[in-house]
Amino acid sequence: MAPQWHRWSTLDHQPHALTFWHDAVCAGVLDSEFTAEPSTDFNGTMFSQTRSGARLVTFESSPHVIRRSQRHVNRHNGDHLMLGLQLQGRAILSQGDQQQCLQQGEFGLLDTSSAFDITFPDVTARRLVLLPRHALGARAPALRRLRAPLRLPADMAFSPILAETMRLLTDTAIKLEDRTVDTLLGTLIEIVALQCESSATPRAPSTELSFITAQRHIERAIADPELTPSSVAAACRISVRTLHRLFARHAELSFEAYVMQARLTLAHNILSAGKTRTVSEAAFSCGFNNLSHFTRRFSERYGMLPVDMLKQHQPGR
Repeated sequence: MAPQWHRWSTLDHQPHALTFWHDAVCAGVLDSEFTAEPSTDFNGTMFSQTRSGARLVTFESSPHVIRRSQRHVNRHNGDHLMLGLQLQGRAILSQGDQQQCLQQGEFGLLDTSSAFDITFPDVTARRLVLLPRHALGARAPALRRLRAPLRLPADMAFSPILAETMRLLTDTAIKLEDRTVDTLLGTLIEIVALQCESSATPRAPSTELSFITAQRHIERAIADPELTPSSVAAACRISVRTLHRLFARHAELSFEAYVMQARLTLAHNILSAGKTRTVSEAAFSCGFNNLSHFTRRFSERYGMLPVDMLKQHQPGR
């Protein structure tokens, strides 16, 4: 037998509608704070039930604000991603330093393990499905930790299917068997993952991209003894000052220390693989132009002379 829907309605609890709706949101959706203009007559009706680890919600109400603070997160760390379909009015989702405004027919995704605000400036109607993180994260790893609200537009390819799936799951007049709920939730997860994976994947910041470009240039030019901050900066079209900042931030090494480490690592690989006839040949192929300097630095790093490493790994030994 399918579980019964829990119903909350402010029509049954006047004149304490605001306090009642706060308790209803906490019980029917998740732990949070509720605020509304006290001078207005607030009305709201909500239905909620939990099926297969997902919370299904449908509600309509007067304008209000829902705030889930860090205190709420610490008290009850929600392990769900909240998918909402805006049927009427607008919903302004705020999380971190990002904000999304949902219009009628659009979808929004929020991580309940981080603080967020949702502002409903108009009379609103919504359908919600709180999806278990492990289920959605397994299909789309990029969504395992969502630090900003995602907006899924009404005109995306799978919007009609997504909307109908959410309608079926949250329609209080339809009695769904457990296996049907599982199938619909699976469909929902597949569609959300397919649509969100690329947009939710964090893009590398421009500084990280510049650092990666610098790394690749160093790899290509490692044998050049004239490899300098100026030559790398020029090749990457950045300033020398920016180059030094990139290495301090992303490598936690100076440019010079990074290049030295890269050269010694390459020399070690060449010598240990027996790919050279002499130590001098290995040193010069890695950008060293002073053999005694190379020998000293190699010995400091690996605890043995480069000639001894070469002897250990020469063919026939």
